[in-house]
Amino acid sequence: MTGKEFYKKFNETVTVKKYGNIYSSNRDFTKAVTKEICDILYNGGLEINCEYYNVDVIGWKYTDTDDNFSKLKRKSKMTGNRKPWQLVVAVEHENNQKDWIYELIKLAQFSCPLKIVIGYTPDNNGNRESIEKDRIAYAAECLKASSYNLNGEFLLILGCCEKNKYTSFGYLGYLFNGETFESISIKE
Repeated sequence: MTGKEFYKKFNETVTVKKYGNIYSSNRDFTKAVTKEICDILYNGGLEINCEYYNVDVIGWKYTDTDDNFSKLKRKSKMTGNRKPWQLVVAVEHENNQKDWIYELIKLAQFSCPLKIVIGYTPDNNGNRESIEKDRIAYAAECLKASSYNLNGEFLLILGCCEKNKYTSFGYLGYLFNGETFESISIKE
């Protein structure tokens, strides 16, 4: 699953029509969004776990496809039916408009093909874009300044945190290109 694919599915499923009535309840809304994230990943062919290493949701898959692990296991007389697995995606959903950058840095510590942070920014009297532009630039600088592995895709999805003000959550997607976050479109 790519960042763009996840973003498209997320935008299709997390809507005001479906969740507008619980948007003002952080606990209920987070629970509902977490379930949607799990469903997207599971329907994308991944196994899921919640709160693994304090990450909201991870998606993973078994990697024992060439039977090398089974051969080594038999040779060493290991028992049990455990199989090696690979972390594919790590997702954080952060309601606090000021804390999502920290979640991004936390996910940078993980080695997986896709890291996703879903956060929120205030409307600022219709000037949301200027706030997002500054925060996104700061997030990119934080990632570049970190000593973490920046391989894989970093997807940032930002919605508007003005509760009960819009007919949509206004989610916008951005992918990190190694230098900055670029806006992505799902209309293609």
